[in-house]
Amino acid sequence: MIRVVTDETTFRQLAADAPTEARIPVAAHVDADPLDAYRRLRGDHGVFYETTGGQDGWGYFAIDPERVVTVGTEESAFDALRETLAAERLVRGDCAVPSPCGLFGWLSYDAVRELEPLPDETTDERAHGGRARP
Repeated sequence: MIRVVTDETTFRQLAADAPTEARIPVAAHVDADPLDAYRRLRGDHGVFYETTGGQDGWGYFAIDPERVVTVGTEESAFDALRETLAAERLVRGDCAVPSPCGLFGWLSYDAVRELEPLPDETTDERAHGGRARP
């Protein structure tokens, strides 16, 4: 069962005052096993994040992304993320969900090369698209 938590009147007021490119979250409570729901809906580029270890928390799954950001070996992953986020506008209203309309995904292990120097004997896997070489 799905129960929309966001009040329609509040949503409409936020939308009327927000820039046209803004995202306005609509929160819903779904009575379902989140992993099962993700398995049924997942596709290319889908992600599932959930609090584990018996803790209460939030679970997120994302499917059918609006955009996939990929960088080459000579580009900065962090610059690409900064550029992507600079164009985003979020109007939260009274939404209590952490990271609504968020950016979800992963960075290659080798993105650490942009943060700190590594010894010369390490292999730069970025040239292989982040995949292990044969």
